[in-house]
Parts: sequence; C-alpha cells; structure tokens
Amino acid sequence: MSTTPEPEFAYEVGAGVDITKLPLTPEEGVVVSRILGRRVTADDLVKESVVPQARAASVLESLVRKGAVLRVGAGRPGGHAAGPDPYKGIVFSMVDLSEPADLTEDQRKRILFFDMNLESWSHYKLLGSKRTATPAEVKVAYFKSSKEFHPDAFFRKNLGSFRERLDRIFRAMKTAYDTLQDPQKRAKYDETAIIELTPEEEAELERLAADKRKADDAKRRDERNADRMKDQRLKRNPMAERIKKARDYLRMAEDAQRAGKLDEAANHARLAVGYDESIKGKADAIVLVAERARAATMMKRIQQIIASPSDMRDLADELNRVADEVAEVAARANDGPLLCEVSSVLMKLKRPVRAAKLAQQAADVDSRNPRAWEALAEAAHADSKWAILLRASDRWLQLEPGNARAKELHKVGKRQT
Repeated sequence: MSTTPEPEFAYEVGAGVDITKLPLTPEEGVVVSRILGRRVTADDLVKESVVPQARAASVLESLVRKGAVLRVGAGRPGGHAAGPDPYKGIVFSMVDLSEPADLTEDQRKRILFFDMNLESWSHYKLLGSKRTATPAEVKVAYFKSSKEFHPDAFFRKNLGSFRERLDRIFRAMKTAYDTLQDPQKRAKYDETAIIELTPEEEAELERLAADKRKADDAKRRDERNADRMKDQRLKRNPMAERIKKARDYLRMAEDAQRAGKLDEAANHARLAVGYDESIKGKADAIVLVAERARAATMMKRIQQIIASPSDMRDLADELNRVADEVAEVAARANDGPLLCEVSSVLMKLKRPVRAAKLAQQAADVDSRNPRAWEALAEAAHADSKWAILLRASDRWLQLEPGNARAKELHKVGKRQT
C-alpha cells in the first residue's frame, strides 16, 4: 500500500451515513469531522494539519473501507468528478448533520449555510437579488428564495433543531423583502449597508466607467474643437473681438468686486463699456457700488471737518465740492439714507435749496423715513418755503407724533401760511 494518497481523488462523507454507528478510531473521527460537509483532497487535510502526511493514505483508506467516506474522481467505479463546492472551506457540525430529522443532507447544509451567514449577508444577497433590482424583480427574487425555507415546505415533518433555524431564515427574508419594497426604507438601508456586488454588477460598473471615460474624452474633444472654431471666427471678425474684450473686462470687474477691490472693479467696468455699449447696465451697477463706497468714506471725512469750526472755515470750498460729488452719487443711486445725510451737510454749508431737493428725493425713495421729512422741513424753514414746511412737518409728525422739533416747525408753517 502506498504511503501517500492518490492526488487525483477527493473525499467526502456519503449522504445518509450515520457516523455515530461506525467503529472509528479517535484519529479517524477527527479526520471525518474535518471532511464532513465538504469535499477535500488528502493534500488539503495534510496542509490543514488534520493528519500527518505519513498517516494520510492509511487513515483515508480505512475510512473508505468502513464506509465513512467516499473516494470521488474520474476513472473510478462508482466515482464522480469533483465540481464547484458552494461550501468550500466550511466545516459543518457532525452533530447537526446526523441529528434525527426529515431532511436530506443537502437540505441540512443549505439551512446551516444560510443561518450562519444571516448576520453578514446584505438583504440583496439573502434574496439573491441585485442592488439595482426593481421592486418587481425584488418580489420575484423573494418568492423564489423564500419558497425553499417557507414553513409550508416542511409541513408535518420532524425538523428538530432545524425548525428554529428555518424560522430565523424565513423571518430575515421577510424583513429584507419589506425593506427593499419600501422606497424610503430601501434608500435609508442603502446609505449604511455594506452591499456585495455580483459578478454581473461588477462587469456592469466597469462597462459604465468605460462608457463615461469615452463620453468625457468626446466632450473634451468637442470643447477643444469649439474653442478652435471660436478663435478662428474672432480672427476674421473685428466686432467679435471687441465683444470678447468687453466680456473679459466685465468678468475681471465682477471678480474684483467679489474680492472687495471696488475701485479696480469700477475701472474694469468702464473699460468694458468702451468696447461694448450693450453691457452698460451691468457695468454701471458695478461702478455705482464703488462710487457709493467712496461716497460713504467721503461723508465720514466731511463730518470730521464739520465737527471742527476752524477746519470748516478753511476748507469751505473743498467741502462744497465734495458734498456736491457725494450728492450726485446719492441721487444717481437713489440712496435714501445717504441723501438725508448729504442734505444735512448742505444745510450746515448754508445751501438750503440744494438740501431741499435732496431731502425731497429721499422722501420719494422712502415716504416712511422720518429723517427725510425732517431734512425737508429744516431746509424749507431755512429757505422760508412755508407751504413746503407745513407739508413736510405734518408728515414728520405723523411718523413721530411726539417729536418736539416737528411740533415747533409745524406751528411755524401754520402761522406763516
């Protein structure tokens, strides 16, 4: 007898074999327990340190003689070629496989296999479905998978401890089905679950990725062609070149404005209008923002000078010039608060007529602003415009009934008209 098993053969425990009734040695019992539930070669047993290589041949030969295991492989009487083993590497309990129950060995292995993987499998794998499956496809997969483990399939059969396993599997399949059929539950499950990809899905993802790469390449190629054609048109069309420059300057103005560089933004906007009048509206809006910011800065300086009487006398001409410049910006922007502020400054510069015009514009912008009517009333009083004084002070009192100055000017207006 050879000392090493023949390598072309594998070994498995035959269906219906009751290991407990065979006269096995302790060593043979250990070897059978490692073969139980799977198909292995002698080399596998040696590599797994189940049995020494020197003993492998004699132990396996003894097990074959006692009917504990079958030798399977091509060219042997009664043998069959070894095929793919769905349970490769899994060791099933001999107690479970030999427990009295109205189940075939294959049914026992299927039940044990599903039960031991319930915690690790996703809902999709449990039902034998794909992640991209439609509700209808999920339903078909559920009925196909659950039918094997449905309690009715084992009606009036002795199942022993397998009944509890069957119940767990069937409940898990029902939970998986209920989750995947509900769009909201399914979406929430997909966010956190670790979902296995089937070989078909992996191939599909690779195909989609390849298609996307081709589409991206085609898009970039089309964009390059479009840019080349655009450049060619610009070279042949001077007007198009001017429009392009205007767009470029406008984009630079918008970028500078976002960066807080308002004076730079205004300069770019003015250059843009020089190339294309059609963008004047957008350009003027950018310029106006810069002018309003500059006007606000100038107003702070004016207020500082006015607070110092000596400076005010020395810089009267400069104050009037700056006040007029700010007034133009405020009027063009329809900025109510700035109009009121400039009107007050002009009153201090003893220019009530100009102050009244700005105050009236502020009131037109916001008729519910008491400061606008106050500025108009003060300017009208200084210019002896009694009808305007009465109208402005009356409106001022409506907005601020308890204002003493408004009451005083209202009395003057009534007395003079």
